[in-house]
Amino acid sequence: MFPTMPNLHLPPAISSLAVAILIALTFVPFHVVHPIRVVRLRGLTLSLLAAWVVLAVITLAVDFDVAAPVTIALCAIAAYIVGSDAIIRFVRSFNA
Repeated sequence: MFPTMPNLHLPPAISSLAVAILIALTFVPFHVVHPIRVVRLRGLTLSLLAAWVVLAVITLAVDFDVAAPVTIALCAIAAYIVGSDAIIRFVRSFNA
């Protein structure tokens, strides 16, 4: 029904560089919204995490051959989790 996302086949050098960058980033302090501790967004965050888990299990079950809406939803939820803490900190900087 929906078109599938194209497979991402990068050259080995670029893949190795990406892995090296991700390894280096493990030492960088990174803040994300904790789904239980942040009261204001708890319901939304837990709901989105539950949806992400369901979509991730479906993706694994079909060997990563999913339609574009599933990939887009997974990326959007991940962007929310990563970006929401930055937005909260940005808003608090104006309230302080």
